[in-house]
Amino acid sequence: MKSRFVDKGELKKLRHAITDDAFLPLLLSLETGLRIGDIVNLKVKDVKPDGIHYTASKTKKKGVAEISAATRKKLPKKGKWLFPSPYKPDKHLIRQAVWDRIKKAGERAGLDLEGLSPHAMRKAFAVELYREKGFKAVQEALQHT
Repeated sequence: MKSRFVDKGELKKLRHAITDDAFLPLLLSLETGLRIGDIVNLKVKDVKPDGIHYTASKTKKKGVAEISAATRKKLPKKGKWLFPSPYKPDKHLIRQAVWDRIKKAGERAGLDLEGLSPHAMRKAFAVELYREKGFKAVQEALQHT
C-alpha cells in the first residue's frame, strides 16, 4: 500500500481520535522522520541527551535524531523498550500494531483511510522539513542518497 501526505488539519483530527500512548510512536516519526519499524525497535537506553541514537533497519546507517523537550518528557525512563508490547513486556510493540492504531483512529476521526499509515508521518516530517530548510536537509535527515 502506498502512503500519502497527511496535512496539519488531518493530523489534528487524528491526534484527537487516539490516546496519548498510541500516538507517541507516530509523534516520534513526525518529529524525527524515522520509519515506524525503527521507532518500535528503540530501547530506553537509545534516548541520550543529544537525541535518539538509532541504526536504520533498511539502510543499516547509524544516526542521531533530535526530539523536542516535550516529547522527551513523554518517553519512558525505565524498562528495556520505549514501546513495549502490551502483551509481552519483554518484547517491543510491533509495527503492525501501530498501523492498526492509526487506521482505527483515522476511522474515528472521519479521515480518508486510503494511504493513511504510519509511514505518512515520515512523509509529513519530510514535507515540513523541505518547506523550512530545503531538499538537501530532507535528503540528509531521511538518509537518502
